[in-house]
Amino acid sequence: MCEGGDLSGLIGLLDPGVAGLATVLGLPPLPSARGVDAVAERALFFFGPSAGVSLEPFTVEGRAGVVGRRGGHVLAVVRLDERGGRIFHLHAIARRFGPAAR
Repeated sequence: MCEGGDLSGLIGLLDPGVAGLATVLGLPPLPSARGVDAVAERALFFFGPSAGVSLEPFTVEGRAGVVGRRGGHVLAVVRLDERGGRIFHLHAIARRFGPAAR
């Protein structure tokens, strides 16, 4: 959903109290994002259509997740914690990457 920019679809998957944590290797810690709007906005920034990242399902520590790739290189692994059919926590570990080459 992020990949295609489907914000309403993404929001529909998020618990109202969702929190997101992103660790970008080589950078200081990013503040956590809290709430549907903040988490969806950050997810679209990193993985939306303008990021040039493809997403594929992946299992991380026995939980649902996604791997973000660009040009065959793994850029991020995101673990999705869910309860009641909604995502209540995302934890991304990413390499430093900038906008997609044009």
